[in-house]
Amino acid sequence: MFWTIPFFVLGGISLYLGAEALVRGASRIAHALNVDPLLIGITVVGFGTSLPETIVSVVASLEKRPTVAVGNVIGSNIANIGLILGLTAAVPAPRRLVKREVLCMLAATAVFYLLSWRGRLDRIDGLLLLGGLVWFTASVARWTLRESTVAAEVRREAFREYRRRFDLARDLAITLAGILALVLGGGLLVRAVVALARTTGVSELALSTTIVAVGGSLPELATSVVATRHQHSELLLGNLVGSNVFNILGAMGAAALFRPLALHVSPLSLEFLALLVFSAALPLLMWREEKVSRIEGTWLLAGYCIFIVLLFAR
Repeated sequence: MFWTIPFFVLGGISLYLGAEALVRGASRIAHALNVDPLLIGITVVGFGTSLPETIVSVVASLEKRPTVAVGNVIGSNIANIGLILGLTAAVPAPRRLVKREVLCMLAATAVFYLLSWRGRLDRIDGLLLLGGLVWFTASVARWTLRESTVAAEVRREAFREYRRRFDLARDLAITLAGILALVLGGGLLVRAVVALARTTGVSELALSTTIVAVGGSLPELATSVVATRHQHSELLLGNLVGSNVFNILGAMGAAALFRPLALHVSPLSLEFLALLVFSAALPLLMWREEKVSRIEGTWLLAGYCIFIVLLFAR
């Protein structure tokens, strides 16, 4: 018990700083190419800020803690919509995001839910999920670049300017340092959850769905707050949608690929039902006015708080 709190703190700090370094190094290169902010938000930022969840789930899988791996992903996706979008509501959403990327998020959630009825994810399922991630990334890049008004020559000139002003080796080193910090933080956090569950009697699933998931979502929260302040709606929403897709297809796919997962979470459990409700609520809230209003954001926050209460009260 003595080491539980230090492991939690060090693991959370390592995850946060690692994600910050990763996003900073990768996004600087991406911005140099003058690509669409939506593409940066979904891929570089969204996928980058989801690496804490991926690392935690993979480490948990390797250490034969499948409940931690699954609870981490489910809780993170719920927190991204209920907590983070609830806090940063009233940001306009481009309709193309609602029609395409959000619907892809719903499809990924549905596939994950259907697979959960088998009670396990094997390596074939992991390959299926990772293949879906590759398709999603390629499709978003194709959709975005097709609609981009920036000519290829302008992109090449921007990259030449980047090479004159910045150090590519330094940015790659920052990115690598971020990945190493994420691996360290993920291992510390998984050990802390196991120790805390044994000491307090609270289930690993409840702790993973709440504390670990929110801790892993801190990069998304920080990115969303900054994007809201600067009114970068495409970056904000792309970050959340891309993160949710990556959590399911990337984190679960990689965890199952390393070691088949026995899902000790019923498809009819509170966790899975909450995931379906929050995921389905996102396009419904955005479709009419292309944004989530402050009142709707308040409802999302209230729903998230009710979910937490029910989770620990059962």
